[in-house]
Amino acid sequence: MTAPPADIAAIRNACVARLRAAIDDLTHCYFHKMVWSKVAEATSTQHPHADASFINIFSQVYANSQASAVRRLADNNADSGSLWRLYEDVRRNPKVLSREVAVQASADHFGEPGTWQHEAGGERADATFTRTIGSGAHADPELMVEYQQQLVAIAADVSAYVDRRIAHLDPRGPLIAHITLDEMHTALDGLAEHANRIQLIFLDSSTAYQHVTITGDWQAPLRSSLFPRTPGQTWGPSSGGSFS
Repeated sequence: MTAPPADIAAIRNACVARLRAAIDDLTHCYFHKMVWSKVAEATSTQHPHADASFINIFSQVYANSQASAVRRLADNNADSGSLWRLYEDVRRNPKVLSREVAVQASADHFGEPGTWQHEAGGERADATFTRTIGSGAHADPELMVEYQQQLVAIAADVSAYVDRRIAHLDPRGPLIAHITLDEMHTALDGLAEHANRIQLIFLDSSTAYQHVTITGDWQAPLRSSLFPRTPGQTWGPSSGGSFS
């Protein structure tokens, strides 16, 4: 159901809030990716002959977390807070994205009226709107449906695996036998591209997810062993179960 004009501002604010939540979720995904990559690389480089239990467990936890995030961000449930739902809100209310507003905001951001920077900023926004949102004065609903379909396709295999293997233990077994880390990272990058596309129009900015960094010294706890050996200690077979 399309909202009356009086509610467009409120819907736009809700869209921006949903977008910011998605940006935060994606940023944490790339934080996790960076930490996992560096820890996995350091472990294999510095301890090439060590028992693989730790890195296997760490990688499994990482993979489950990232796969769940992919599913969450592409969820096509109308009650979700996903990117799919964000496209749905725009599809139903195309006026939340206005070419005039986007062009004016970008022009004002780049320079004072009458300057070449102001004119260039407006031209940039106008071209971006046409390329990503539609050729009309407001968002193209059909293009939003196309984006929704792309999201679902990007996350399809990961979501199917999560549904039957992580979120639930389906007695029929997983539809997808396994998901590789490369496949999961590709899906994550696809979602980040969609988030940036609409962030550019709503917020006139984008996020360099591939270059996110943690400002604190997150490596500090790992600079020396968390479990130093005591004199005379030896390592024997575990009495617990095994993990692979």
